[in-house]
Amino acid sequence: MGGAVAEDLFERGLCLPSGTAMTEEDLERVVDTILNCRFR
Repeated sequence: MGGAVAEDLFERGLCLPSGTAMTEEDLERVVDTILNCRFR
């Protein structure tokens, strides 16, 4: 169940940490990681 669209979204999706308990350091780490990614 789910089909081709769901499978494609799963393969290309991105899960980001979030929440009210994130510190400024946590946020900076997430942003730095994204900025250092090489996208296809």
